[in-house]
Amino acid sequence: MDSNGGDVDVFPALAWSCPSLLSLVVRHSVLTEEGLAALGQHCWSLETIELEDSDLEEPALECSDEGIAILVEGCSNIRSVTLNEVTGITGTTVEQIIRKCYRLESLVLHATEGNESLRLNFDLSELDAPCLQELKRLELDIFGAEDWQIEAICLRSPNLRELAVAQGKHIDHRSLKSVFQACPHLEKVSLSGINVQESDLVNLVHCCEQIREFELYMKEDEEDEEDEEDEEDESGQSDGGLAASVFRRMEMMDQS
Repeated sequence: MDSNGGDVDVFPALAWSCPSLLSLVVRHSVLTEEGLAALGQHCWSLETIELEDSDLEEPALECSDEGIAILVEGCSNIRSVTLNEVTGITGTTVEQIIRKCYRLESLVLHATEGNESLRLNFDLSELDAPCLQELKRLELDIFGAEDWQIEAICLRSPNLRELAVAQGKHIDHRSLKSVFQACPHLEKVSLSGINVQESDLVNLVHCCEQIREFELYMKEDEEDEEDEEDEEDESGQSDGGLAASVFRRMEMMDQS
């Protein structure tokens, strides 16, 4: 079901009427904690959940950690979760999803701008072994993600195919290498706000032979700083030297 409008929470009635519901997509529509609880209590076959609400002043989604907890507790078949600019939830929701959704294949978290409550503020080192084993897609755009947190998730996700990390200024080169080594099946990598060096790309190429797409985004001030560093670089590399060097290494690997 895909819902895009309305000012009444219809989901308690929906849960009663459609116990075999497989997919739920709610964008800018009223969904209360009561609706979340009803879905968790009756729609046990639910596999896909996508919630989106970018209205900060009058959010239609009245989500809470408690409501999400009931939902994921009841729906043990959940394979895909997307929470896009949903207010009212914290890192507790992320923890519940990771701990309860053993079949999870896709996890996409985009925090509302200025929302510092949605963060990885739980002990990732204590995650149970079955957690994240089936995860193939991970997108994190949340406040203050630390290098060891991203690394801890990826170390438990050996089947990861797609990785996207934004607001990742705290991620260092050692952690990037550990992530690439732990996830050899990566096919797509997108990094935003991370100071990537040539060695990081070389590690990516060496560790992830199936890589097909690589995206790198930097803020304007970061790009300016990098341009200044390039001008001061005594190695004599021209513009695009980093990419050219990595591609040469890739060609050599293909020929070997």
